Amino acid sequence: MTGAESGIISSLCPRSPGASRIIRQRMQLNLEDIRSIVGDVVYDRGLAYMRSCRVLTLTQRAGAIDATVRGSGRNIYAQEIAVSSGGAGFDIAGHCSCPVGYNCKHVAAVLIEALSRKQALGATASAPIDETAPAAPAAIPDAVAAWLQRVESAAAAIRPPPAPEQDAKARKGTDYRLIFVLAPTPRSGHASLSACKARLRVNGEIAAADQVRDLQRALSNPPAYIRAGDEDLLRLFIAMQDVTHYTNPYCEPRGIVGAQLLRMLLDQQKLLWANSLADLSRGLVHPLKAAPLRRANLVWQEDDNRLHLAWQFEAQADNHQASAASRMIDYVLITDPPWYVDNLSCGELILLHDGDPVDADAVLALVAQTPALDRKHAFAVSQQMVTRGLAAIMPLPARLPQVVRTDVAADMTLHLDSVAHSGGSQRTGAAGVTWADYAMLLVSYDGQQVTLDGAEPAPRAVIRHSAQGIEKIIRDHAAERAALQLLA
Repeated sequence: MTGAESGIISSLCPRSPGASRIIRQRMQLNLEDIRSIVGDVVYDRGLAYMRSCRVLTLTQRAGAIDATVRGSGRNIYAQEIAVSSGGAGFDIAGHCSCPVGYNCKHVAAVLIEALSRKQALGATASAPIDETAPAAPAAIPDAVAAWLQRVESAAAAIRPPPAPEQDAKARKGTDYRLIFVLAPTPRSGHASLSACKARLRVNGEIAAADQVRDLQRALSNPPAYIRAGDEDLLRLFIAMQDVTHYTNPYCEPRGIVGAQLLRMLLDQQKLLWANSLADLSRGLVHPLKAAPLRRANLVWQEDDNRLHLAWQFEAQADNHQASAASRMIDYVLITDPPWYVDNLSCGELILLHDGDPVDADAVLALVAQTPALDRKHAFAVSQQMVTRGLAAIMPLPARLPQVVRTDVAADMTLHLDSVAHSGGSQRTGAAGVTWADYAMLLVSYDGQQVTLDGAEPAPRAVIRHSAQGIEKIIRDHAAERAALQLLA
């Protein structure tokens, strides 16, 4: 057992109903107890999360352990863990906002982190968990350390300047103002926007915030914190929901109105981010800054041997070395045009597939409905997508075999015909019908017909999909040009 594994938690929470399996006849909880409760697989994954510094916060509140853990991709999950002791032993009840929900790898990571932190601090069995200390540091690559320094500099740059010194009379009152906060929607992978009443500290920082529940009343009888220009923002927020009688205090930004509202909020510096709605009451909100227009493509992202459709920024011309993981987008909003939220920045997005713009409304809806795909099914799903002609809409989860053929000759046929013509100096047939004669050069490669119009550069190859793979037939451009010149 390592030094960390010999750590203990002695500040125990009240017994929680429905708690998991009891560890008996032990007076101090250690990592072997955690492994026994959550199982080997969950324990090992939790240990990997802890070693990757994914435990973001860890606090003790009224006998319970509260924490947040960065999950897969852009998700941040909240944990509330109760550890209780009695004559029979220990109970552990760890609730998490992730899809698993109970005694998951995130809960295991928090408990392991707590044990490791207590051992690193040399805490006694009776010492409480430090409520403010960050997660125990671990060795990280130099590139990551440099990135953390850049984030720290960026945070300092966007931090609002300190408010001017107020006199004693002004300090007696509490100041409020209207803000709008984007936060993850639990178990959906989306972000919702809330209209909030923020309480300010003397220096102008936000001490706490609460959702505005009665938006209609805030418009009809504006409270003191509704200032000039705020009513227009509230009207747009209500209009975005497209409801008649009842409005929610939060909703997902959508449509043209949603894009307009986001732009106005950024311009007025009233758009902020919270990692969860629970963070509002603690004032844990962060300003969002305006970001430039970006381009993005759909990719399949793997997590725990399962594939998920996600959006990835297109590599920028001045930074081709950026890894694929660093270009994953935190959130894509279903506004018109689409917007993105990434690394405390927000801006417009152009959605692409194979380099061409896509119908954002249709694609965003399809991506939201895509289930997680087991890695072992990826090849079969790719075959089905190709067979149904879906490869032009969505990326394939697995690469299919590709064959390049240069042995297929162009099959050319001159098609002659006539069509009824409404006017002109064409020949006239029976009953005065005017006919127009025409010739059409038909070119095909192994049955795959191509168009010759000479207007634009012709594609280099004919692409043919099948369940067995992708076949690329290289076209004979020289023969095609010669045939067109002969007809001319």
